[in-house]
Amino acid sequence: MVYDSLSIKNDRDSALFAFNLLSSIGDNISYDANFSEKRLADELDDIYETRGSIEKDEKIISAGVKVTEEKYQVLISLKEEYESTTGGAKKYYLTALGYFILICFSLAILMIYFYLFERSIYHSIRKLAFILILITLMVYLVGAAVRANLPSVFIIPFCIVPITVRAFHNARTALYTLITTILITSFIVPSSFEFAFLNLMVGIFAIFTNIKLHYWSKFLVSSGIILLAYFLGYFGLSLVQEGSLETIDWINFRWLGLNVLLTLLAYPLIPIFERVFGLVSELTLFELSDLN
Repeated sequence: MVYDSLSIKNDRDSALFAFNLLSSIGDNISYDANFSEKRLADELDDIYETRGSIEKDEKIISAGVKVTEEKYQVLISLKEEYESTTGGAKKYYLTALGYFILICFSLAILMIYFYLFERSIYHSIRKLAFILILITLMVYLVGAAVRANLPSVFIIPFCIVPITVRAFHNARTALYTLITTILITSFIVPSSFEFAFLNLMVGIFAIFTNIKLHYWSKFLVSSGIILLAYFLGYFGLSLVQEGSLETIDWINFRWLGLNVLLTLLAYPLIPIFERVFGLVSELTLFELSDLN
């Protein structure tokens, strides 16, 4: 009997001890839904959805080469990536339509100017063709330079346009042609404001310095003035943008110098345009009127 009472007492003590122990112990682990979902999203992001890689400027396939299944998948992936970045074919066509409207609007301004103030140009197919072809060639040159990833867009000899037009027409016509060309090309180049402002300013200087330029020897003086205008204009723009002499990209001064050297090509082009379009420049008229 004594044994049984002790056993019952021990069982009661054990049950009481277990109850007290379980009552004093709490859960130290709980489910955090936000953290779990974030961790799951991070793990899913680390999963690569693509296979293989294409390096920049790497040739995917050459003309005349058989298109294998692997190459076909690469081409399809390239197409999908391009459409995802450009918004698809619909956005591409709408963007092209917008560019077309703006270009037509720029050319319309030039044509209205011809109709109101330069009827001799407006009613002459040769003169119109000369100016429009010159604008087209400059736009093509700028586009080719951008696609070729030249070290600087300032290499492009933009002053060829006003100098060439001024050789055959008055300064106002050269100015309107310059403005129209700048409006069109500003959609192509990066840093369009700096490009448009600098070339417009220097182009106006080029028109002013070629107003009474009747001797070939004075073209070098005009080129020197154009070079100085480029240097001062770019230096001023750099100070406005950078606010420090240390951060100015001085290498662009070298490209501006090359720009002016290429601008000298405008002067040999004048006789060529005379022969092609049947025009007569002021320089030729002055030479023919000189009895010496």
